[in-house]
Parts: sequence; C-alpha cells; structure tokens
Amino acid sequence: MSLPSGAFPKSKRLRHKHHFKYVFDRAKRIECPSVRVYFTNALNEHGQVGFIASKKIGSAVVRNKSKRIMRECYRHLQSNFTREVDMILVAKKSEMIILDVKSSMKTGMEKHKLLKYE
Repeated sequence: MSLPSGAFPKSKRLRHKHHFKYVFDRAKRIECPSVRVYFTNALNEHGQVGFIASKKIGSAVVRNKSKRIMRECYRHLQSNFTREVDMILVAKKSEMIILDVKSSMKTGMEKHKLLKYE
C-alpha cells in the first residue's frame, strides 16, 4: 500500500519519547502567534517532525484539527528547508487559521535560516 503524495511515512515522524526528549533538550525555539516550533539538527540522515496539542487547547476534536493544520503547513514548507532538522510543532491556541499559521511559521523559520527565501 503506497502513501498519498505529501503524506508522512513513519520514518519522517518523531514517534518515541526519547526522540521528543532529544529535540526538546537541544532545541532552538521559534515563537509564532499560534504555534511554537522547536528544532535541532537532524539525528538521522533525514529530518523528522512531531506535532503536539495539549489538553489545554480543547477537546480531542479541536486538538486533532490543530494537528492537521500544523501538519498541512509543515507539508507545504518542507520542500524549502535549507538543511535537515528534527522539529516539534506545539499548538498554542485552538482557533487556528491555516493561512495565518503558515505565514507566521514561514516568517519565523526564515529568520532562523531554516527556509530558503522564495
């Protein structure tokens, strides 16, 4: 069974507690209005990403929607990364608008030289 284009294979996801801890311990942080981004140089040959939405955000439906929005924004930006990084995206609020999240993530990542200027 093949994955649809843009989908995240398991090899591109942070899945274990020790991987999340590795990123949090070594990470630099980017603050955006609705998302907090933690990133560090990739542990493997390719970067991995994890998405977090705590119970402070809201019900399971709201948390899953927040993670879907962050995943979609990441999917659009990942081809422009300048280097391989491990990254964790943490939702900060429940009312997320995809265009606002994407533009604020793009601006923050460009400031830290993670993205090529388009």
